[in-house]
Amino acid sequence: MSLRNFNKQSQIAASSSVVFDWHGMPGVLERLSPPWQSLEVIDRGEGVKEGSRVQLCARNGVFSFRWESLYRNVRPGEGFEEIQVSGPFRRWEHRHRFIGTEAGTSTLRDEIDYEFPANPFSESLLALPVGRKLDALFDHRHLISADDIVAFAKRRESGAAPLKILVTGASGLVGSALLPLLSSQGHQVLRAVRRPLLPGGLGEEVRWRPESAADEISGPERDAFEELDAVIHLAGENIASGRWTPHRKEQLRESRIGVTRRLCELLSSLDSPPRSFLCASAVGYYPTDRDEELDESVSPSDGFLGDLCREWEAACEKLAGGQTRVVNMRIGVVLTPAGGALKKMLTPFRLGLGGRLGNGEQSFSWISIEDLVQAILWLLAQDELSGPVNLTAPSPVSNREFTDTLGAVLNRPTLLPVPAGLLRMIFGEMANDLLLTGARVIPARLIETDFPFRHPDLENALGQLLPHRTT
Repeated sequence: MSLRNFNKQSQIAASSSVVFDWHGMPGVLERLSPPWQSLEVIDRGEGVKEGSRVQLCARNGVFSFRWESLYRNVRPGEGFEEIQVSGPFRRWEHRHRFIGTEAGTSTLRDEIDYEFPANPFSESLLALPVGRKLDALFDHRHLISADDIVAFAKRRESGAAPLKILVTGASGLVGSALLPLLSSQGHQVLRAVRRPLLPGGLGEEVRWRPESAADEISGPERDAFEELDAVIHLAGENIASGRWTPHRKEQLRESRIGVTRRLCELLSSLDSPPRSFLCASAVGYYPTDRDEELDESVSPSDGFLGDLCREWEAACEKLAGGQTRVVNMRIGVVLTPAGGALKKMLTPFRLGLGGRLGNGEQSFSWISIEDLVQAILWLLAQDELSGPVNLTAPSPVSNREFTDTLGAVLNRPTLLPVPAGLLRMIFGEMANDLLLTGARVIPARLIETDFPFRHPDLENALGQLLPHRTT
């Protein structure tokens, strides 16, 4: 087997010491993992320290593998090496080099030497796809690194203290992407969980009984909610996981309105309530029978989704009337291959079986998972901003435009529309509210605060979420 090499470098607007320090933050391993690849950190070891080991389990489609690596030649401010102890390669040596300049910037350089397993067919079969995957992986890593390291440096220079943040729904689609960002930026993250507490994972776990009233929570369980800088409330049943039967509608209402009301009552009863409360809501708040762009000033729709979102936001009123800044995050359709709507679409579209829904003219207000978690982090720092804030991309599209763009990114035809009648037969009322209608929602308040969108247009977003070299 021949030794192969891979190199990638980019310029970072931060010193080499800052680049090194950021690489040692909790959550960086997850931040550097692309959204098309599931990564579980089994054991973080002691971080980037000489002789420390890290154990990972990576999944890409139907394939998964475990990986253990060793840190060696750790040189603060200069770099370190990762050596595969066990994993899919015969040999893997990854040198992280951080080269400072007199201007206070640095070059981030990744150098990898690797060999395939000692199999007569492995090199001929794997060389091309592995090379493509490395290109896509490190393109992603360097994009994330450039933004995250600069933000990390600015926070350090400002002298701002880390925030103590509790997150509900931390294991969900959004929470699992948000926690690594918060942790890697130096914040102290607490995860509210309903099960018995377990060690490991990002952040400390806090026991939470969302079915219990505020006066039923006492002792250490109550104390864990004291003196928080912020609570980010993402918990709630999946709105699209089944037909909206009367029983299912009640489950959705309870998981959003009831749980939020009890959480706000608990937080408002504390001796030291949180300074900020960021609560999930959705663009389902808005009416779908209007062609114009809709900002946060528009009144809600009269349907099930509009009523649900309106009452969900109203459940925060007890907390909003006190010392806590409350933000209602009206989130659009979250795009990530890790889950949600996009993941469900990928298989039929990759098979050439994708197509518009109904006539395809309905609006589709979306946001990439990266812009969403960055926007939530941004909102934590916007002390003057409260009330509803739309978390969507600034360029909503029609379902037809989305279909055509996804097909183009995947290089697949989109010639098989799904009839509206079939969708109504399968999904019932949910088809009308979620699939066949939509609102053109604009993130006016985010734009007013100069939030820097990473993915302002759909083609750019899908191109980074679904790079060609991984398909």
